[in-house]
Amino acid sequence: MGLNRYDSRDEVYVNPFQGSGINYGFLTNVNSERRGVLGHTAVDRSALPPAIVFGANAPKPGRASRKFADGHAASFYDIAQVAALRSAGWSLTRPFIRRARTSDLASTRFVTVGGIKYAWQLNNTTATRIGGDLAGLGVQTPTQNDRDLVFGASYPKPPRAVRITDTGSSQDSVSTFADPSRADSLPAGWRIQGREFVA
Repeated sequence: MGLNRYDSRDEVYVNPFQGSGINYGFLTNVNSERRGVLGHTAVDRSALPPAIVFGANAPKPGRASRKFADGHAASFYDIAQVAALRSAGWSLTRPFIRRARTSDLASTRFVTVGGIKYAWQLNNTTATRIGGDLAGLGVQTPTQNDRDLVFGASYPKPPRAVRITDTGSSQDSVSTFADPSRADSLPAGWRIQGREFVA
């Protein structure tokens, strides 16, 4: 937050962690001078930077906070600004990432959209029902070496694909996220459903 929670907010982005190709976008109301030391770059909606995400639960940049004569300021910071922020008296939390997880109920999968690996936990029962069509939908299984998985982003967001099977007495449907690049070559019986949020 800035010094006044009711100040107008602007879209900015930062690089959340070392070696990240992701640009983490968010709203801020800190003033322009403090944005500079925090490493905020203004978002230009007419020319979005590559691999920008909004609303992601992970990864998350670290947060910097500091008391000033006119109040308290806190916001996300760009990883390249760590040394400058520390020398200027800011307190820092560390950024974090989320790696793939597997349980008895679900496992992490991802599709590529807008230059990012959009990840989620796919229920094992659903995965079994989809079977070999997962590959045709562009759904991939990450490894523990994937440090750039993006969870929970509101933008970009891939479309969902659905398969409806007529069983005679009823219809059975199953759906999951799909790689938008596969929209014109989906496995038999699948179709794109819903909206895709990209630049």
